[in-house]
Amino acid sequence: MNIKEYRRKLRQAQHELKAFVEEHNEVLHRDYGREKYYGSGVDKSAESGKAGKLSSVTGENTVDLKYINSDEYKQKFNGITGNPNVDKQLHSQAVAQLTHRNGTYGEDLTLINAETGNIEGRQSKSLSENGVEYNNSLNKAVEHNPPYSLISIHNHPTNNPPTGSDLVSNGSRKYKLGVVVTHNGRVFTYKAGNTPFLANSFDNIVDKNRSRGYNEYEAIVETLKQYQRDYGIEWSER
Repeated sequence: MNIKEYRRKLRQAQHELKAFVEEHNEVLHRDYGREKYYGSGVDKSAESGKAGKLSSVTGENTVDLKYINSDEYKQKFNGITGNPNVDKQLHSQAVAQLTHRNGTYGEDLTLINAETGNIEGRQSKSLSENGVEYNNSLNKAVEHNPPYSLISIHNHPTNNPPTGSDLVSNGSRKYKLGVVVTHNGRVFTYKAGNTPFLANSFDNIVDKNRSRGYNEYEAIVETLKQYQRDYGIEWSER
């Protein structure tokens, strides 16, 4: 198994674990220290959380810093919410997250007030790969703000569009909108529909689409289209 395929399978397992824990967050929590991986085919520098650091691998997770600091990239955020202050904050957080996580599989997440653009909560020290553990700052933001008053924004080092766990989190925490920024410069928005679903059911459809010959990105896009029809989710690329 090559390195890319190994990492794909690992990311899939981590997404499934993340979704399961989020669905049972009253009784379960993740122990990231037990999610390290070793052995042939993967650099030992990629031991998640070792010495308080994430793996640093040049490849799909490398960010073109010149591009994300360009006016062209900035324009992708114009009109996302219709509120210039909020759009400006989303752009600022996107640049900060992509700069911070450049060359790693780490993710940052920021919660922004949908009316004022103020930052209500943030996690920028997560040691998990391809996921974010909710810290006190994020949990307090969700607890102390009314439903549908927060916008979440986080980065995807895998360059994939919103996933099932993203949509489930958006719906369960009653966010007004979700934004995903990828390391290759794409920007996606998404919103859960009125019909709930489990993240692993979404992942199962992704797997079926992959078995039909789609690559990972295409498989997720096809699943998003299906869930837009069946569950009323909203998503688009800027």
